[in-house]
Amino acid sequence: MPNRSHETRSLSESEGVSGKTDVGTLASGALLAVLLYMMGMLGHKLIGLPAPVGMLFLAVLLKLANVVSPRLQEGSQMVYKFFRTAVTYPILFAVGVAITPWQELVNAFTLTNLLVIVSTVSALVATGFLVGKKIGMHPIDVAIVSCCQSGQGGTGDVAILTAGNRMSLMPFAQIATRIGGGDKCLAGVAVPQPLSGVI
Repeated sequence: MPNRSHETRSLSESEGVSGKTDVGTLASGALLAVLLYMMGMLGHKLIGLPAPVGMLFLAVLLKLANVVSPRLQEGSQMVYKFFRTAVTYPILFAVGVAITPWQELVNAFTLTNLLVIVSTVSALVATGFLVGKKIGMHPIDVAIVSCCQSGQGGTGDVAILTAGNRMSLMPFAQIATRIGGGDKCLAGVAVPQPLSGVI
């Protein structure tokens, strides 16, 4: 996540992608991604951690341990760039046209629901902005990632990050959605019964 220096280097410049990746490198990067996801699924069965979050943690550990070769990293980056450019818009189209229950969505537009939605999103964005500013990170980026906690899972992350032109923040958004979003749901369920009747 960028800091206040507003660095604008592209992924290829910052990570050393040559742009001349062969099929073998691309396939090895895809295989590494599948392997990490399978390990994440195993972690989900063992300790209950969501598979995408487990996959991200494993990827970070591999990166910090510096055990992945530069060629394999380049292949992984090319796989990520492919999905970012070729899969994002079909997912948005599928969610917007085929998956979203439009009639239920229209029926949910009541004053109470709108107040809850606006207050939730505003609180998440404001909190992310202020915390990001306080700890020296780019406040807009932190606010957008924080906003992903209110989205519709992974597809909501794609929609929010695409609207903010911040698809490079997808790993952070996944962690915010799987962990932060889950915490909000648990906190909502834990509201005492008398108070929940008032709300």
